[in-house]
Amino acid sequence: MRNCCCDCNVVEKFKLKNGNILKIVYDEYAENPLTWNTPEERRATFVMAHRRHMFADEEDSKLFRKNICYAKDMDELFSYYMAENFLGYNYTRFPLEDEDLDAIADWIDTYLVVLPVYMYEHGGITINTTGFSCPWDSGQIGFIYAFRKDFDEDEDIEAYLKSIIENVRNYVEGKVYGYIVEDKEGNEVDSCYGYYGDYKYILEEFKDELIEE
Repeated sequence: MRNCCCDCNVVEKFKLKNGNILKIVYDEYAENPLTWNTPEERRATFVMAHRRHMFADEEDSKLFRKNICYAKDMDELFSYYMAENFLGYNYTRFPLEDEDLDAIADWIDTYLVVLPVYMYEHGGITINTTGFSCPWDSGQIGFIYAFRKDFDEDEDIEAYLKSIIENVRNYVEGKVYGYIVEDKEGNEVDSCYGYYGDYKYILEEFKDELIEE
């Protein structure tokens, strides 16, 4: 049994037609979805630079942060990251010239689809690709990007990248669920976990068994 036996972890309960009880619970052992595969396998990389939190691709984020002392903003830091790791710029950690940065920016626009990633932290944490209205508790923490060559022409790369961040957002917000089915004596007879974002998908699985109230 993965979760505690008390009801402290229960989100909602439902009665089933056979007399059993369906409990929707938080998945206490949910994994960051980025750990399920590598950036190469998912065809997208999420890099972030934050002093306290790390829920992006960790090794790539270390490379991303490497030149943080030389970059004046996130866009420039991303240019350093790309220059050093994909374009073969052999500099020894000193500021790039403006013409270099312009050339790198043009290359990025040509070969990549890039979305900024923002974080809001006030009690809890959430992230998105559009930004938040609060200027004090939010800001840009990094980027998610993909190479255009890795996708078919009819694929919506931007929507795909947003879906990855949405999944990570559910993880950092704790919106990952599971269910436990208990019989009339309170014994666990079934369970499943790993529903990210909304437990309505669990209810859809049990729609023919639920007692409507």
